[in-house]
Amino acid sequence: MSRFKDRMLEGKEFIITCEFVPGRGYKGRGVEEVIGFGKKAVSSDLPIHAVSITDNPGGNPAITPDVLAKELQAMGLEALVHFASSDSNRNMIESRAYALAREGIENLLVVSGDYPTSGYKGMAKPIFDMDSVQLIRYLEDMNEGLEIPGRKKKTFEKLPKTDFFVGCVVSPFKRTEAELMTQFFKLEKKVSAGADFIIPQLGYNIRKFAEILKYMKYRNIYLPILGNVYVINRAVARVMNKGHIPGCVVTDELLKRIEEEAKAPDKGKGARLERATHLAAIFRGLHFNGIHIGGFGLKFEDFEYIIKRSEEIAKDWRVYIPEFCYGNKDEYYYFPDDPKLTFTLDKLVPVKLSEKTVKSFDLKMGKLFHRLVFTKGALGYRAATRIWQRRKRRKSEEIRSYFFEKQIKKLLYDCQECGDCALFDLAYLCPMSNCAKFQRNGPCGGSRNGVCEANEEKNCVWTLVYDRLSSIGNLDDLRKEYIPPVNWSLSDTSSWANFFLGRDHTSKKLKVVARVVAEAEIGRERMNRILVTDDNPVFVNSVRSVFENKSYRVATTDSMIGALEKVRREKPNAIILGTLKPRGSAFELHNRLKDEPEFRDIHILVLDAFPQNRLQKGWSMQEGLMLETEDYIPQTVEPEFLLERVENLQRC
Repeated sequence: MSRFKDRMLEGKEFIITCEFVPGRGYKGRGVEEVIGFGKKAVSSDLPIHAVSITDNPGGNPAITPDVLAKELQAMGLEALVHFASSDSNRNMIESRAYALAREGIENLLVVSGDYPTSGYKGMAKPIFDMDSVQLIRYLEDMNEGLEIPGRKKKTFEKLPKTDFFVGCVVSPFKRTEAELMTQFFKLEKKVSAGADFIIPQLGYNIRKFAEILKYMKYRNIYLPILGNVYVINRAVARVMNKGHIPGCVVTDELLKRIEEEAKAPDKGKGARLERATHLAAIFRGLHFNGIHIGGFGLKFEDFEYIIKRSEEIAKDWRVYIPEFCYGNKDEYYYFPDDPKLTFTLDKLVPVKLSEKTVKSFDLKMGKLFHRLVFTKGALGYRAATRIWQRRKRRKSEEIRSYFFEKQIKKLLYDCQECGDCALFDLAYLCPMSNCAKFQRNGPCGGSRNGVCEANEEKNCVWTLVYDRLSSIGNLDDLRKEYIPPVNWSLSDTSSWANFFLGRDHTSKKLKVVARVVAEAEIGRERMNRILVTDDNPVFVNSVRSVFENKSYRVATTDSMIGALEKVRREKPNAIILGTLKPRGSAFELHNRLKDEPEFRDIHILVLDAFPQNRLQKGWSMQEGLMLETEDYIPQTVEPEFLLERVENLQRC
């Protein structure tokens, strides 16, 4: 049983992890630093909950963290092993995971892994058989007991359950809307796949760190999160500033400051350690669950100083906020500026995402072809299904058809012939030809200013996917639609045949969706009922319009008596509770509904009506916070925001 897991989930302690990059070879300075740190940590009373070890960082070969983790755990320390989805296919990934479970190493930080930059006698071959979302789900399936084919035909058996505690990463230090939002959307996929905690990428812009907390609150993500404290020296800062370490951002302004600090007799060590203590203090003040400390060449005494000093100064954490404002010019933020990090209600309402209006020609043609041929019930779908059913018995016809298909898709999409096509999922952009890491569930964290980590001449394909889905109003697909790993048995076969014959992931997903839709149809009517209560008819009508456009059945009232009647008659799934007649009766209505078992499960969103005039309205913030309600938000928000909140609650 992982003590690290228990302490993280209990939430009583401020969690501290210390990261090391051991480097290449089975012995040497990097390896000895890890072991030496472990020996000192064991004999001290320093609250270190886990030692984190990287996995081939920067695309360079290094000793596997699994071996050092075993040595650390033999000393009595817990290890947090970085588990990259790169450099191994899924069979090797499974073997490695079960080997770790066998050794009792259960704390894993899942990362996409960096694109190879070096290797024996030249650069290593890139291997990205799974992305990080797929790997998290794989590990979660192992925790549930992986189901595998049995010895007899058409039977299955379950392997013994593992107990992995799986962390994930998010990179908020992105310059454009498309880069940032696809990171957040992928975070949601990681959480849905089974992630247990979060560690952000390193950075020096505290507003970006705060945005993660705000997004988590906005999207109802309740996982532990550790702040990333990286002690950066001049040499590393120069490399990061040039973009040579994927996902790590050091602005020109920050580099200039570090260059000045390096002129001191200690070469800037005192300044960078002090900077780390200030950042750690801010994370304490923001109520992060802990900190993840790293840096090149750090000694045990350096970690000790950061931990103890940050605790001493934590009460004055707001003083240090101005030190961490190193953002890029014209950088995109999803939430309003909050310089003092107050997290007041108005600062938790995101800005409206931009709406792309121009649709690309190939997106239009792709959607048209999809509607005519690949949509169940369409004439083309029925005809194609019959044709492929006949051709699967005539191999020569299938080969000729595949040749024709291959020429078309190669010309239009630079098709790589995986046979398990994801064009439908990525707005008709191929991840196999457009993404160096073949990411199917969102971007890795390595892009810089919208440009691919592995190819500076190409934009990150996920920024293009974002723009395309934005133009057709389907951005929600980026956070909801899980895409499984490629089934390589379909490689070099017709993806059209695989779709119509039910072999690929899309056809299988459509069958599942059809079944779920049929099962959900029974309860759909109640799920789409909502009651809007407020004495402002303009506000009520605007909310009604937005919800009715999404096929909700909307009831409205401005009085407590009317609300009680409509709750009993309509049995809504959610209530937007504003100001009612008589004044103050909304508070009473809320309590009455929560006291009655029949209505206790109704989602209630309480509106803080006109905060500047609460005394006249008879509704106070204190009363709102006393309520056992799902949400308490300002009435000044747009109706579309209320729609999102209601839909979020219904998904929980």
